[in-house]
Amino acid sequence: EAKPAMNAWAKSRCKKSGIMVEQILKRIIDEEMSGNTLIKVTTAMYTMAIDGWAKSGDTNGPKRAEEILFLMMQTSEKAPNKKVHPDVQSFTTVIDAWAKSNSKGAAKRAEDILELMHRLVSEGNTSVKPTTATYNAVINAWSKSGEKGSAEHAESYLQQMEEMFAAGNEDVKPDELSFNSVIAAWARSPSKYAARKAEEILERMENLQRCGYPGAKADTVTYNTVISVWARAGVHGAAKRCEDILRRMEQIYENGDLSVKPDVISYSTVIDAWAKSGEKGAAHKAELVVFRMQELYDGSFTDVKPSAITFTAVLDAWARSGEGTEAANRAENILQYLEESYRAGNIDLKPTTVTYTTVIAAWARSRHPQKAVKAQQILRRMSYIKEKGSKPNVVTYNAVINACAFTCGSPDLKRMALAIATETYNEIRLTNSLSPDSITYSSLMKSCSNLLPMGVERNVAVAEVFGMCCQDGQVNEKVLMELRHAASGPLLNDLLGPFGYVERVNCNDLPRQWTKSVRERKGRGGGCGKSRAGGRIYLKR
Repeated sequence: EAKPAMNAWAKSRCKKSGIMVEQILKRIIDEEMSGNTLIKVTTAMYTMAIDGWAKSGDTNGPKRAEEILFLMMQTSEKAPNKKVHPDVQSFTTVIDAWAKSNSKGAAKRAEDILELMHRLVSEGNTSVKPTTATYNAVINAWSKSGEKGSAEHAESYLQQMEEMFAAGNEDVKPDELSFNSVIAAWARSPSKYAARKAEEILERMENLQRCGYPGAKADTVTYNTVISVWARAGVHGAAKRCEDILRRMEQIYENGDLSVKPDVISYSTVIDAWAKSGEKGAAHKAELVVFRMQELYDGSFTDVKPSAITFTAVLDAWARSGEGTEAANRAENILQYLEESYRAGNIDLKPTTVTYTTVIAAWARSRHPQKAVKAQQILRRMSYIKEKGSKPNVVTYNAVINACAFTCGSPDLKRMALAIATETYNEIRLTNSLSPDSITYSSLMKSCSNLLPMGVERNVAVAEVFGMCCQDGQVNEKVLMELRHAASGPLLNDLLGPFGYVERVNCNDLPRQWTKSVRERKGRGGGCGKSRAGGRIYLKR
């Protein structure tokens, strides 16, 4: 009756499973020691106690599992005739417990236990001879450790396995888990060589597969992991490496290997790699990949259905491309495609707030003389959308004001841009769920600086913007910097002079009321300290 109970608790994975299994084990040991000949403690019972602690999730689980292992060893040494002898499973379970613990020094403990196993084998105890599972647990421990040199350690154990297997040790034949765990280790590594090393492991798997080696086959997850390492590499040519690996996946799949079928993660990671690469032509490459996805999906390749998020990554690539008006036009064309697809019934392509904001940002970064108008037109398109998730937020409005702030051209164009900036700011104040933030005010200040000539009108506008910023508690260092650029010397002295030398005044010198609402924002609306009764500004004179 005790053994099934121990087995049930060991497999339960609940917090108290280790305690419960160990209590049952202790009762059995006590019964046996009291002379009960019907009860015999076995290796399997000790191993279940170890397993219970290993799977408990308790922070002390690995330590308790190891202590029970050493208790087994002591029992075996004191009474060799008993049926209690640690075996390879006992040791491997403890190593696995350390591997899954994520505790500091866990990988070294796993490594030490493996070395102990080898020492015992050299002394003649073949029952603890390490297996593939043992080595995989040690590799996994190093892979997850996050310690310096962890990927190198993980790969060194894979090399040991390969060498021992080549020498005739069938028990440590590397398998998919062995290779994939090392790739995962390189994926977590900060090394500048991580991507190259991960791909080298992948190539070893491909070569073994071509040679007919069973049990080391790369699949979709393997390829996706290597692509993701290259996508994060941050080196020139990384995006191309990502796409080259994707093309290999497509070729292997087309040749009949269904386990290497590219999925939405494969394509999306390549798109993201191009979007963040900053390389010439990257946006065009990203766009080709996303429409390749759409083409495949339309051809019944259901695993690669692109979403609005996928397309937004391409829009971001265009916005960052530095290709000016051409980039903005491409971004707006893609936005139009998404809007038309959504209206036609493809709900996955519904443009989001981030989608629209990214296109506005693309116009803001262009040199188009009418970019303020273009940005406002996209903002107006958002106003017609009733669904949640596509409404403009403060980041969207700020992007429009930013487009205005950097408008170049004739005085009439600048006047129009200033009017749009003012109108956009007032819309924020009149929207119940939104409030201007520090970026709003620094962009408005930049608008005053760039769109109005130095003089009385500009000083009045600057003083008005700064006054509203102080009232809303949104003064930060960026606002102060833009204020110094926009205001005349006398005005700057009036505004900041009471707090010290105007060129050195920082936020710590100002009244707390002026800075109280400043906070870092990441694409969210909202805010605090705003009255709806007034607060609009009138910069257009």
